[in-house]
Amino acid sequence: MTSKVIVITGASGGIGAATAKQLAGRGDKVVLAARRLVELKQVAEQCGPDALPILTDVIRRTDVDHLRD
Repeated sequence: MTSKVIVITGASGGIGAATAKQLAGRGDKVVLAARRLVELKQVAEQCGPDALPILTDVIRRTDVDHLRD
């Protein structure tokens, strides 16, 4: 099985957090993006050491560019 790198926006709670945990649990590497840093870091910890939390507000172009890079 080959793992994938998957970017998830809205990952600090709800469906985004649940999706991140599920994908990380099956071995994919997750890049987590959201505006709430404390919650985002908590989800990243639950996803494992390969999860990468990035503070992102998707309505700001500079934040999206940073996430992409």
